[in-house]
Amino acid sequence: MYITALVVILIVAAVWKLSPAPLDPQEPPSAFSKIPLIGHLIGIISYRTQWPIFTMSVFSWRIYVVTSPELVQAIHRNTKAFSFDPIFINVSQRLFKIDKATLKLMMPHPQGSPNEYEYIHSLESAMSSAMIRGPNLENMKHQALDRFSSLLENISAEEQSVKLFSWIGDHFADATATALWGPDNPISKDHSLIQNLWDFQADISLLSLAIFPSIIARKGHEGQQRLDKAFQNYYLGGHFTKASSFIQNRINSYLAQGISIDRIPNCEGAILGAGTMNSVPALFWLICFILVDERLHVALREELSSITTKIGAQTVCLNTSELGRTCPLFTSTFHEVLRFTNAEVGNRIVMEDTLLEGRWLLKKDAVIQTPSIRRHMSREIWGPDFATFNPRRFMDRKSQPKDVQKKQWQGGFTPFGGGRNFCPGRHFATAEILGVAAILLTGFEFTSKDGGVFKMPGMCKQGMAQQVKQPSKDVEVLIKRRREFEGIKWTFEVGPGTDAEYLAY
Repeated sequence: MYITALVVILIVAAVWKLSPAPLDPQEPPSAFSKIPLIGHLIGIISYRTQWPIFTMSVFSWRIYVVTSPELVQAIHRNTKAFSFDPIFINVSQRLFKIDKATLKLMMPHPQGSPNEYEYIHSLESAMSSAMIRGPNLENMKHQALDRFSSLLENISAEEQSVKLFSWIGDHFADATATALWGPDNPISKDHSLIQNLWDFQADISLLSLAIFPSIIARKGHEGQQRLDKAFQNYYLGGHFTKASSFIQNRINSYLAQGISIDRIPNCEGAILGAGTMNSVPALFWLICFILVDERLHVALREELSSITTKIGAQTVCLNTSELGRTCPLFTSTFHEVLRFTNAEVGNRIVMEDTLLEGRWLLKKDAVIQTPSIRRHMSREIWGPDFATFNPRRFMDRKSQPKDVQKKQWQGGFTPFGGGRNFCPGRHFATAEILGVAAILLTGFEFTSKDGGVFKMPGMCKQGMAQQVKQPSKDVEVLIKRRREFEGIKWTFEVGPGTDAEYLAY
């Protein structure tokens, strides 16, 4: 779970030389380790402390690990003192070919400027504006669901064997690429690039080190190069004119700064990775948790039938805009899947000596980590059944006492991060995951390859940039179209509807 954080620490420490001085009495208590390096790494993974915040020291580097929901919220609120921007710039330099002029734009203004990272913030704002509720987002959701449903047309009433995680991932990557870059996107034209995407994601932690990438991360390096070349041809060919507002806003932001198309940082692999790296396993686990519980499966099919309308003989309309109002069990199950499988680790750099909540002194240049698993799997926050998967848990939240609601929803449940670095694509990701899951559960049957009971696979610790755990192995299943949905074309009503009611904020 902490691979992300450890790689970030190693990268950041090469630039920020942290003081080896002993802890100030006001700093969070120290977590000691008998083995200087390895012991610390094991400690980060397995440490069981009740402290709301504590200090880890790896060589001369200082790391504050925050477990308290209240302190996490305080860190999210103070964007001046605690920033992700230095980490973003540092990792971007290593992962992408950024020329000197572009890098200069990204670097911070002198300390004390009104907006130290002005260009990064303006670029983020331009891209995020396309992801807020409205016509642009609705178009992206429509494009994704249309494309995914079209990829299911070869599934008949005869059983086919598929490896579920790979099958979902490949289709999801194609659909997401279509929603972002339009019908002329390279992924839909050349499906071999999807494997390059998975190779790039698998090796991203090693690639971030920028140390002999072709040797220590050969597959990931080759995958990144192929993706870069494919998207370079896409942009130079002018195909981005059919892309989503999200992509066009990104391009226009660079062009406005005098950066030509051929000099725009080619991080499309990372953008597509952001749209699939966590959404694919989240969708996979949602399907799995439903398939292992027959009563839940039946109940959800019944619930989803209320937003499924047959139009004529060969068309079915799925009204995803009504999911929040009409399908509370379905959306609660999704939230519980995120609570169970999401182990996001937020990272920040302390920009100046800061007294957190008037008590804890956090020193300049230290790293802050906010591991969500400590909150998502907390007895204090979720009660005695915190370790049990309860698909109805989030249906009951409004009936909980106010103090319990506050604990759970203000820092206790943060699958999309928080603060200024709140995931801008959370609306799109949620709509795409739930829309695709609704199609699969409504229109298709899944059974175990051996004909037995569907078995839940184990979970792996996630790698760098991943928030949702991946399965320890793929699951081979038989899939077939339900008889009543043979020859059916899916259409979608996507918004504006009640998105806000079923998204996690």
